[in-house]
Amino acid sequence: MRILFVDDDFMTVDAAITHLKLSGHEVDYVRTPAEAIEKLMWESYGVIFIDVMLPPGKVFDLEETADGRYTGLRLLEVVRSDEQIAKNGLPKTVLITNWRDEPQVDAMAERSDVHILRKPLSLKSVEEVIKNGP
Repeated sequence: MRILFVDDDFMTVDAAITHLKLSGHEVDYVRTPAEAIEKLMWESYGVIFIDVMLPPGKVFDLEETADGRYTGLRLLEVVRSDEQIAKNGLPKTVLITNWRDEPQVDAMAERSDVHILRKPLSLKSVEEVIKNGP
């Protein structure tokens, strides 16, 4: 399976990426929403893991992302609404976050039918989401 991780802190996802590669998955990693959108425009993924808190970069401005707190949520909206990405097949999406109780993140996950994994990521929870879906 092809998997994409979008997180600005590689150390957060390094163990999961290494484990998944050793398990036979093809895994890509990007740090910014712009890189994620570019990958998703031209490549197909079965699963995408999106960190909720990313630097907005050149794709979003700070106001759109509540000073960067919700950049991952904006990226999720783009992934779900872009016609070119849809042509490649919408990937199963998982939000990853440090927050334990964040109503806006929980509401977006429920509305979009995506799963939330809390950091630190456990290999078991990552595998479970890949196998069973959100």
